[in-house]
Amino acid sequence: MARSTSWMPLALGVVLVGAVVGLARFASVRVGEGLQGVAQVIPRPPDLEDPLAGDPAFAVLDPVVGPQDDPGSPDEPQLDLEYPTERDWLFLQGVMRDGTPEARRSAAKALVVMGRMQGVPMLFEAARQPDADADLFCLAALDVLRMQRWDEALPALLQVMLDETAPPSQQCRSEVSDRFAVAGGRDPERLAALAEHEDPLVRGFVAAYLLDVDPSGYGELLARLAQDPDATVRQRAGASGEQVATQSDPPDAE
Repeated sequence: MARSTSWMPLALGVVLVGAVVGLARFASVRVGEGLQGVAQVIPRPPDLEDPLAGDPAFAVLDPVVGPQDDPGSPDEPQLDLEYPTERDWLFLQGVMRDGTPEARRSAAKALVVMGRMQGVPMLFEAARQPDADADLFCLAALDVLRMQRWDEALPALLQVMLDETAPPSQQCRSEVSDRFAVAGGRDPERLAALAEHEDPLVRGFVAAYLLDVDPSGYGELLARLAQDPDATVRQRAGASGEQVATQSDPPDAE
């Protein structure tokens, strides 16, 4: 059964460990204004095309799930926050990327209430943009991650911490680093487990992090990652250029 479209109180619950006073004040004001509840109806940004329009495979996946006594305007897209469809996710992605400020804030509210990992990349991507709400989107992403398992949350946090191409604000990075510590990112056993992750991107994040924070303290683990089958992982673990160039990746299994 879909959740009601009435506004629902939502405690953000982001643990602000060691945050600067300025960000704490920002969060208390902006979160109070923006993430206390969520409306299912999100205004469609101008000129946003439905990426699934006309696709017969999604003909029955209509995301309009408003209550029977208040169907709303047929032009206003609605979301199923409890059982979101592929169309719902694509619509939210489009709003977070191209929507008006009002629409993006509404989409962020919906993503927090959904509380799923699919929404985290959208929120962090928005947090990297020069936007007045960028730090609010960062806090929203952290609140979603607060509800995830550590083995899902830590790689997502590492990716933001290590991003040099489109990094978020320093305030956001500080919050991400604190959340990483709270989620167990300083635990040697958890780091060792992530170093065995099946995804080479995750292993590469771990290697780069260990090399940056304590290459001597994690020497054994870094030495193992420097022999990883994936060349990028080996490079991030500080392997020599010769090691990276000569150790070929295994062929794909047929």
